[in-house]
Amino acid sequence: MRRSGLALAVLLAAGPLGRAAPPRYFELEVPEFQQTPFEGDVVEVPLSSVSKLIITILPPLADDVPYGRIYPRLNGDSVSIICQYRSTSRGKAVVMDLRMRKDIHLVSGDNTLEITATNQRGRRFYRNWILRTRTQARNEFFAYDSSISPNDENGSPPEVNLAEPEFPIVLGKGALRVRFRGTVSAGAPIAQVTVAGSAIPAVSGLDAPFDTTVLVSARDSVVAVEAVDQNGNRTRVGVPVAQAHPAKPPRLTGDRYALIVGVARHASPSAAPPDNPGASADATALADALVAHAAFPRDHVLVLCDERAQSAQIRNGLRNFAARPRPDDLLLIYFASRGFHDPSSPDKIYLDSWDAQWTTLSETAIDAAELDALLTTNVRSKHTVLMLDVSRTSDAGEGISGSNLAAAALMHQLSRDPSRTIMVSTSLRQVSMQSSADGQGVFTSWIVRAFSGAGDVDHDGILTVGELFRAVSDGVRRETDGGQIPVFHLADASFPVTSSGQ
Repeated sequence: MRRSGLALAVLLAAGPLGRAAPPRYFELEVPEFQQTPFEGDVVEVPLSSVSKLIITILPPLADDVPYGRIYPRLNGDSVSIICQYRSTSRGKAVVMDLRMRKDIHLVSGDNTLEITATNQRGRRFYRNWILRTRTQARNEFFAYDSSISPNDENGSPPEVNLAEPEFPIVLGKGALRVRFRGTVSAGAPIAQVTVAGSAIPAVSGLDAPFDTTVLVSARDSVVAVEAVDQNGNRTRVGVPVAQAHPAKPPRLTGDRYALIVGVARHASPSAAPPDNPGASADATALADALVAHAAFPRDHVLVLCDERAQSAQIRNGLRNFAARPRPDDLLLIYFASRGFHDPSSPDKIYLDSWDAQWTTLSETAIDAAELDALLTTNVRSKHTVLMLDVSRTSDAGEGISGSNLAAAALMHQLSRDPSRTIMVSTSLRQVSMQSSADGQGVFTSWIVRAFSGAGDVDHDGILTVGELFRAVSDGVRRETDGGQIPVFHLADASFPVTSSGQ
């Protein structure tokens, strides 16, 4: 009776519309910061230097899950290699020792922790949490270099959070005074903080603010902010310096191609994920802007919206159209669609399509891993820019236990190839908002504005990848008052996506 009751509860929790609240089968503990299990989906910890995480599988599920069918993941990667599995009075405990491997650790900002457990009959149970350190995510425009002292092998480098500047420094004809403001947090007392080689006075303790002004000139290619704790652990942040009018600005020598996908509606709405109003209009607006303002030839822009955005057509576009650009050509791939978990296998995440159905997602939607594989197999361009306007369903919208991790999973999966440049519209637990100015999604609205001239920060007639991402990131953040913050990975910030006269 216990097993049949368990199965019934799971069936109710994992229905296509996810309307029933999932049962409680997992608990998370971070013993260094709280002695009792966390209740919510988002866990805040003071620093990223956490050494141990414990997930407990609770009865009755614990009695029905073999140890060999428990799969924990941190930031998308399996962490079984650092786990010990124990039987306790409360169930089965998965103890993650983050000191065992220096390449497995929490990062500054948001981290995703997931666990999948498969019972004796093959049914999967899933839970996720967001572990958020109390520092902002690292700035993708800056270079970070950290080291742990040989005298403190279990230590961690300080966290340096720069509030100003937010972007690379752009110089005019002369030198420029730049304000450097931020905070340093460390596990051991802070010994010294320097900016451009000059020590900041009166910086001490485990958490310390700093605020200074530095004269930056054309002789500087980077301004370094460095923090060292008393154990010798060190973090260096390099802020790039660029000239507003370089003598020989870069030019785009190859052709331009764009694959644009927008999914607002579905063939069978009752069996599909929620509609995404405005997605197809956003996709069309971006395609028009690329042709009108960014010199993309019309026959080099493939637009797949609604009825034309069936899963087979999207796959065909990724196989054939995306293979057309040569290595020196630019390939821009844009999706405006839902991102969601598979109710029957919630560790899998999909992008929407016109024919998507909850019961057959592996055939009717685009798996994040499949998207990565299609790009890896077919794309020849060494200059691939992906921009994903991923509107999530509500957190438990697919009957999962935890948050919708679609945006984070796509960023993690696709950025494994370091040559790709990627921007996703939102951070974890945020939604894509509409712009009050033009009714478009605010993310796409700022992409269109950037390509239409607003992104050329230094007014040299060239829109680089770095300028594009800066304009979109800053514009979305300001318009939504921080309610929507795009995340991105830059492969080559200086690469031109469009140039005047071309």
